[in-house]
Amino acid sequence: MPTDYNHLSDKYDQTKVSPLRRYVDKFTLFKVLGNVRGKSALDLGCGHGHYTRMVKSQGAARVVGVDISQAMIDDARSQEQGTPLGIEYRVEDVTDLESIGSFDLALAVYLFPYAASRQQLSGMCGSIYRNLKPGGRLVAAVLNPAVTEAELPRYQKYGVNVIAPTGLYDGAAITASLEIPDGSFNISAYYWSQATYERLLEEAGFQKIVWHPMEVPEDAIQRYGQDYWQAYQTKSLDIVLECYKPSEAG
Repeated sequence: MPTDYNHLSDKYDQTKVSPLRRYVDKFTLFKVLGNVRGKSALDLGCGHGHYTRMVKSQGAARVVGVDISQAMIDDARSQEQGTPLGIEYRVEDVTDLESIGSFDLALAVYLFPYAASRQQLSGMCGSIYRNLKPGGRLVAAVLNPAVTEAELPRYQKYGVNVIAPTGLYDGAAITASLEIPDGSFNISAYYWSQATYERLLEEAGFQKIVWHPMEVPEDAIQRYGQDYWQAYQTKSLDIVLECYKPSEAG
């Protein structure tokens, strides 16, 4: 059953203080994104607008956040009202999102794992492609396809307990229990292989697909110690993929 974020809005917001999200995700995503100053950006599956605000704060020009959850977007809009940055938020289903602009950059942080079928994943890829300029770029964070079922327990120390009841294969349902200051909560998602991601992205029209393992920054090592991060540095639970819409000349 898909996760209903309208009822988990407050709990999900608490995940931003976790070591993985606070240090590793942020560091790797923005290292891959590079300089966003003056660029237009579309944040898909934006939730409360955590990364949406970061992108805007780093100098992006037009920034639009999209999420299927009305509660998430209401919270994002509330934060925008309290601290105006000039961000537009929309309640939309990315699976069949029409053209709402022509963006330099699309960010999709843990969007793709919510595709329950190959058709939905393909729809997401097509929607993103449709909303990028020629030469535009997609940067997405997903569950690392290289992680095996036997390796999943090693990530519990980072506050993420991933369970794959029937194994890991294309479209397999998984459950992640996320630790937060108030306890924990579960979200449902789906596993997709690297080959399937690449095939559907290429079918949508994307080129130059590159995979970037999550990196642990020095300040995180200093705070928690090298031993704490050893398992994650060996193989990260999540990974960032980057790809491009061909330029008009291409």
